[in-house]
Amino acid sequence: MCGDFGIYDKVGWKKVFTQLNRHDFNRRRILSEVFLTVLYPWPKDTAQFETDYKAHLNLLHENAGIPSDTRPYTITKFLSGPNGNAPFYQMFSMPFASAQALQDAMSSEGMQQVGADAVRISSGGAPTIMVGEPS
Repeated sequence: MCGDFGIYDKVGWKKVFTQLNRHDFNRRRILSEVFLTVLYPWPKDTAQFETDYKAHLNLLHENAGIPSDTRPYTITKFLSGPNGNAPFYQMFSMPFASAQALQDAMSSEGMQQVGADAVRISSGGAPTIMVGEPS
């Protein structure tokens, strides 16, 4: 196993599936119907963003009831290519069992605070928020 991965229910985000290999994409597709993806543009100050993002993840864990030693999400930092910087600095992606589970989670007061904090820390412009399903 490469790490702890799970899908959380809408009430208290109790882990429904545990110890799913992060690299087992076929299995992940079966277990998760939708992904919440947040794309952060390049920040004005990357060091400040990194500091703020650590606090942001702590807020997510606290408000969603995710244990501090668990990462049910992936974070991807984009690298520069031959044409310069990628259009985005970083991507956050988290699976949900269904669109309804995502909607229920995001409508909670705690997750509204997390969403507002994502906008606050994104100094290079508003983050792009998308919901998608595996195809």
